[in-house]
Amino acid sequence: MDIDPDLCVGCSMCVIACPLGAISISLEGKTPVKCDECGGGEPACAKACEYGAIEYIEMDEANIIRRRRGIEKLSEMLNMIEGGKK
Repeated sequence: MDIDPDLCVGCSMCVIACPLGAISISLEGKTPVKCDECGGGEPACAKACEYGAIEYIEMDEANIIRRRRGIEKLSEMLNMIEGGKK
């Protein structure tokens, strides 16, 4: 399962939809804290998310997405630093 924080609006439908009570909203922000407890197909929280912020994907693909997001954030921070050195 992957959560895209840019698509999440903080509606908490994923929390309500989870039959295990295993997903919650992070203390730092509006985004859900995912779990890996659902097995066998798309989890209820992903089905309930109207905004497509949660999707069921294989673990290898999830790792690639997380790395890509990390690189993008690092690049944004470096651009901000470089922009301030004028």
